[in-house]
Amino acid sequence: QPTLTRNMRGLEADVGVRLFTRGPSGTMLTPAGERFLPRAEELLNSLDRALSEIDDDGAHSTLKLGISPNFHFDLIPGAINRNVQENPLLNIHVISATREQIADDLRRKEMDLGFCLIPSFFYTRGPELNDIEFESLGEEIIRPYVHPNHPYASVSELEGTSGIRWAVPHQLSVSYRFESAFYRNKLPVPPQSLNTTSLSLLRSSALESDMAALLPARYAAADVEAGRLVPLKIAPMQFDFVFGFMERRAARSTPVAMRFKALVREALG
Repeated sequence: QPTLTRNMRGLEADVGVRLFTRGPSGTMLTPAGERFLPRAEELLNSLDRALSEIDDDGAHSTLKLGISPNFHFDLIPGAINRNVQENPLLNIHVISATREQIADDLRRKEMDLGFCLIPSFFYTRGPELNDIEFESLGEEIIRPYVHPNHPYASVSELEGTSGIRWAVPHQLSVSYRFESAFYRNKLPVPPQSLNTTSLSLLRSSALESDMAALLPARYAAADVEAGRLVPLKIAPMQFDFVFGFMERRAARSTPVAMRFKALVREALG
């Protein structure tokens, strides 16, 4: 306790402002202390990040990567493998999160790079968020898939889907666009029987049950080619996206992040 008290007084002396108030019920932050706290946390986070990113030779050794849950996982392992081969000390921490959560984590500097899907109508209006920069790499379509023996496998009109149980990615923009397709056509919005961030679980729900799963076309391509899944050709249920990198606009990319981006671009040809 005496050491803690000395450190608190020393901090107040350094900043020249009283940060703590002490009373019978304990120690609390003053208004100045409450304003100072988030800045202090930023400084400590920056220090922790700097220490985690360098080894004894000064090489970057950590990449914190966020990926949309309904995204191209087929691109990631190859880029990670080559990154690690080039830098054996590298640690890549991959977090599956919604695009909205990735943007928040980037702002808080808890993530270095996002690799995300963004609805095309967001992207074509310009940057989605003033403090987040988006680099488009390509286009993707999300549409519903079912197994070939599904009772609704041949349906082609939204009006004919009233008996379908739906498996929808847990990402706000996908769920919103799913519901909007029914609203725009003046149809009752069906319940979403399954919401998940797991692409493999969405895929399994289409393969092994009578759910229709909304999946990225690239992810479902192998199952379609093998005859395990068929797309429902319902125009209002085809949602276009762009995919690419998200970063803090004012941040400077680390060499590890720059190399990872280069490897993904290479994989895309």
